[in-house]
Order: sequence, then C-alpha cells, then structure tokens
Amino acid sequence: YWMLRDFRAANNWALLQAQNMATQTRLPLRVCVTLPMQKEDQSERMRTFQVEGLREVERDLRGLGIPVHLVSYDGTADETASRVVEFCRAHQAACVVCDFHPLRLPRTAVTAVAAALDAESPAVPLQETDARNVVPCWHAYPKQAYGAMVLRRRIMPLLRTFLTRIPRPHKASKADRIVANPSETRATWDADLTAVLAAARPGVAPVAGMTGGPAAGSQAIEEFLRDRLPRFATHRNNPLVKGQSGLSPWLHHG
Repeated sequence: YWMLRDFRAANNWALLQAQNMATQTRLPLRVCVTLPMQKEDQSERMRTFQVEGLREVERDLRGLGIPVHLVSYDGTADETASRVVEFCRAHQAACVVCDFHPLRLPRTAVTAVAAALDAESPAVPLQETDARNVVPCWHAYPKQAYGAMVLRRRIMPLLRTFLTRIPRPHKASKADRIVANPSETRATWDADLTAVLAAARPGVAPVAGMTGGPAAGSQAIEEFLRDRLPRFATHRNNPLVKGQSGLSPWLHHG
C-alpha cells in the first residue's frame, strides 16, 4: 500500500482494500510512506507534526502485523515515481494500492508509477482508492466544479450509498508475519524519521499543545462537535472568536 496522502491506520479505505487483496492472494502486505525532503518547503513545525503522526501510524500498523517503510525523495514527480517503483521491485510487489490525491505533482507521480509498473514483466497493477472523501471524487462530479452548490447537489443523493461505517483492519496472519515481519523495519523507520526531522527548515517552532496524529485529530474533532459546532454557522468567519473548526492541520496531514 503506497500511503501518500492518508496517513492513518483506522478509517482508511485504501488500507482496507490493500489488506483485502493481500488476504485473497495470500501475500504479505507492506505499507510504503513517501515524504519529500526539500528543506525550503518543510518547516520544523510541519515536520514535527508529520513525524508525530507517522510514529503513531507505525505503532498502529505494527500492532496489526503490518511493516511500514519510509521512502524519501527530492520533491519531483519523476524522483517520486522512481523511488516507489524501486521499492516495488525490491519487495516483488504483486499489486499496488495508493491514495487518491488531486494535486498536480502527486497525480503526475501516480501516473508515472502506473506506467512503469505496467511495463514490468509481469505487469503490476496499480489501484487508486479515495480514502479522503465520503463520496469518492470520481463519483461526485466527472469534471471541475465552480462552486460548492454544484457539488452539493451531486453529493447529497449519494450519501445513502457511501456514508457507511468503515470496518477496522484486521491483524495479519502468522503466515504473512513470517514473510513481512513488522519488527524488521522498526530500527530503520526510527532512523528515517530522525533524518526527516533533521532535514526540516529551522525557524518556525512547533505550536505548543498541538500534536500530530490520528488520536489528537480525533480529540480535536470531538472538541469541535461538542463546543463549537452549534455556533459554527455564525462564528466561523469571525477571527475575534474561537468559532472555527481548527481541524485543518490534521485534515491536511491525512
């Protein structure tokens, strides 16, 4: 599973799709996380928030018997594609599931990886799963929309189909753990995350009291629903009061 946008173990349809395919084919599942390393775009604040979240994701997946690997790149789409294909060859991937990402650089990288894997012998299929939106983007609207009202009319009738409970991922079987042991990547993972922090641009310190990761994100959304949602419609555009959701950092980092 190429985790390029949705950095979480729970509530992740892409991870569930990859795990389901691994179970059906009786092959081990590995998770490949890709992160850019260019210093000018990644402040100490952003990197610390990312790394806190990734440490939690690794613990969650290790508890399920799923090893996690970090693949860094220089920020270009070509380099991203090259590193992901190299990882797939090294681990003899039979299939790749990746997150849906709407931005140009990630989409270019996904297209390049799909073409490279298709040229392998035998060809390695790549499946893209939208784990970010309740209604998958390609079902919501087939072209670019110019306003929320247009999308709302399309999305509302589809909620009955797509707004469902998300299953929990299951623990890997003993046979899969023998082939893909999560403990084998632990030391490398910690060293790689330390290198990610070291490569951050200094000068913008982390925000006190704001922690990255799914657990902190879940706590933030519970606080918003409990304390600010009733007045969100009237206070969200007022910078003088705490009326916004405050969820952007966790949504941005998956």
